[in-house]
Amino acid sequence: MLTALLLALSAISPAPNASPHSNSISVSRIEVEGSRLRHRIELQTLSILEVLPELDLDGDGELNPSELELGRAPLGEYLDSAYTLFAASTSELPAPAQVSEVRESAASDPASPFSLQRISLQRTYELNAPLRSLAIEVSVFGVTSPDHRDFCTLAWEGQFEEEWLFSAGKPLWEYTPDPELSTRIFEAYLWRGCRRFFAFEVCSLLLLLMAACPSRRQASRVLFAYLLCIGAGACAALLFGRLLSPRILELTLILAIPYVAAENAMHRGPRTPRIEAGLFGVVLGISLVQTILLNLEQIPTMSGALLGHALGFFVSLFLTAGALLLLLPRLGGERSPADALAPNWLRGRGSILFALLGLGWFVQNAWFVNG
Repeated sequence: MLTALLLALSAISPAPNASPHSNSISVSRIEVEGSRLRHRIELQTLSILEVLPELDLDGDGELNPSELELGRAPLGEYLDSAYTLFAASTSELPAPAQVSEVRESAASDPASPFSLQRISLQRTYELNAPLRSLAIEVSVFGVTSPDHRDFCTLAWEGQFEEEWLFSAGKPLWEYTPDPELSTRIFEAYLWRGCRRFFAFEVCSLLLLLMAACPSRRQASRVLFAYLLCIGAGACAALLFGRLLSPRILELTLILAIPYVAAENAMHRGPRTPRIEAGLFGVVLGISLVQTILLNLEQIPTMSGALLGHALGFFVSLFLTAGALLLLLPRLGGERSPADALAPNWLRGRGSILFALLGLGWFVQNAWFVNG
């Protein structure tokens, strides 16, 4: 989100040389972990030299490594006074921080205000006790660049991430984490996972895969392969991010219904559809994780969302699969062979009905939705 905001602002801001640094921007990240607080900030060298011109010893308008090292203490003192962090619930301030890192940042998009040289600094606070809340007051470059904006991300105990835009009109941010937030996010995604399983394409696919099997033992093996491949697809999406378009994943899962249903109807007897279970299981696993990854900006705690979504989905799947293993042998109708898991009418006429429904669902989603 911050990258998108920076690009948008760079597009509407004046060019760097059009006026005295009218597009002064910095990016901060504050990480609270127990009794330690780390503050990373990227500043434009031009902004720094406007308040600390003595750091530029050779007068070239930039800061070389030796100038950065010599400027470590002055930069730390300036940030201590202009970027203040303190416990919002008490009057006790964190211990003074030392600048533990100062370096030149990598070059960015030449069209951005950050095409100017920028400097990255890190300060580490060692606190007497874990923070319950935090207040941040920012006045960096307030005199030399009154329109300065700082894009700040606050990461709290590895669970929550919140964002704030500091400016002349919003110099103060008081943050108190919601102790119930992780629970509420977990519960919300737990129910989302349940609803995702009971979507037509997911439930129908499970029924068709199990109905094709000749026995409970074979159905259990197909179910195991299905679960294993769902997990593999989910892990791949977590490791590599967006692998396929959400649209392609959605339509593939819908097409799985008429495909498996047609295979069931064309076979005269039961079969063991391990390949279909594996293939569509991978697609489903990728889809499950990408649904969450595409909404990262609205999820303060990723781990809770993933855990809740996975638990809701897999609990629903296990319960439904167990119910099918119990109910399918009790359905009336002729079976061939006599000990087949599902009756012939479910593998035949029932599969044809599911194939038609799946094709209709595919056509509706492919051509008429958003069309």
